[in-house]
Amino acid sequence: MRIKALLAVLVLAAFAVACDQNVPTQPAADTAAPAFSFNNNPDNGNPRIVRFTGLATFVIIDDDANLFSLHSGRDAPFNFNAGERCGDVTALSFADVQQILKDPDLADPFLDQVHGLRLGRDIFVHVFQGPFDEVTDCDDMLSRLLAFGRGNFTNTDNDIAIFLRENNNANAFGFTAQANKLELVGGGRAKYNGVSKCVWDGNDFESIKCVDKINFH
Repeated sequence: MRIKALLAVLVLAAFAVACDQNVPTQPAADTAAPAFSFNNNPDNGNPRIVRFTGLATFVIIDDDANLFSLHSGRDAPFNFNAGERCGDVTALSFADVQQILKDPDLADPFLDQVHGLRLGRDIFVHVFQGPFDEVTDCDDMLSRLLAFGRGNFTNTDNDIAIFLRENNNANAFGFTAQANKLELVGGGRAKYNGVSKCVWDGNDFESIKCVDKINFH
């Protein structure tokens, strides 16, 4: 199940341009034009920076602490194990995304290296009691909820779509997250910090190795 969650995160990152550019910049205006811009040198083969806004969900699984957490632009948490969202989405928070295309002149720029940076500010954070792999349906998942609220995350990836081509490089990706005032389900507030650092060979998804840590008190 952990691999399933990581695959979902990777797919979200790899196809960020295709998905995010169809997302409105304001939740109430579903037909609004996408917010993105191209900031680059003249079309002479130099790397190109692409900036836009988008939605994504990232998960941290801390087996040692028996906790897992979700960081998302949607207020209703997503159950990776069941493949469904738990509740109706009533609020959105868009992240700022920057991608550096190493060779923007390719028919598909993702066939070369693409660096990614995603900044989520005032996004939705949910902390749950683990084990993550034992979560079944949404009722079970929501019964494990310990705290919820707003926070920030920073996600980096040195080769977003490495699996789309042959390569000899390793991919490193991960993110950090913070929330100073999460609401505890049982009453009160808590501080939260989460870190996830992953590496893989770009070919075999089973080779993904991650170190996840949650500090929740």
